[in-house]
Amino acid sequence: MSLRDELLAEEIRSHADHDYLKFHKQRFEYVVSKCQQLCPSRSAKVLDIGRSHLSRMLLEKYDSVTTLGLSLSANGEFGSDARCSHESGSLADGYSGHIVFDLNDAQSVDALDWPHKFDLIVFAETIEHLYTAPELVLHLIKSLLAENGVIVCQTPNAAFLTKRIKLLLGLNPYERLRMSTVNRGHIREYTSGELMEAGARAGLVCLAAEHKNYFAVEGTGMVRAARQIVDWTSNIFPSTRRGMTVVYKAQRGHSRVSV
Repeated sequence: MSLRDELLAEEIRSHADHDYLKFHKQRFEYVVSKCQQLCPSRSAKVLDIGRSHLSRMLLEKYDSVTTLGLSLSANGEFGSDARCSHESGSLADGYSGHIVFDLNDAQSVDALDWPHKFDLIVFAETIEHLYTAPELVLHLIKSLLAENGVIVCQTPNAAFLTKRIKLLLGLNPYERLRMSTVNRGHIREYTSGELMEAGARAGLVCLAAEHKNYFAVEGTGMVRAARQIVDWTSNIFPSTRRGMTVVYKAQRGHSRVSV
């Protein structure tokens, strides 16, 4: 077994006990609630970037939900096909389609061609996994946005209180690149200020920026208690909460990224 195989197996074991759905349950509910506040019509055309459990929840609230991401494999997970196309097989499970595209290719593609525009684009917990500049990614996503449509961009807060404390102690609070070639983990995390600036450069107007503690508190004993104390303390200073959501709309008359 090669060193990479050994390290990959170790990495898989370290994530084996992580209950993804439980960890993100509150976040999913928050996103769906936010989407319905912003876009209450059931007939709205919705694009969810990265098919997941959240996509299924959106499908319960909206009649038309399309997804965007890497090619869907037979079991619904993403593969490595990075072409922009329509996968008709995705219609069988209630979705309106799947746009096959790797958002990292936003550095070489200016816009995506699709039969219709979307009233609501959900861009949740994805931007931190990309190595392409957020301005370019947001600019490309904007090409799929209908007039008066909105983008809900959600991501971990790079300035979360625990991360600040770790930095004070001389510890790196950010995840290392993973051994997996499919999911490298968090490449770059952002602050709300950075995302607002990136949105403006991409021709988007920020309608709202909100910080929330919507991730489950994991761990046992003292570790769990410490994490709960941090969450409680961060509620006093909202900008230090664990997660954040930025809502954008298109800035009309602005077609290209300003550099």
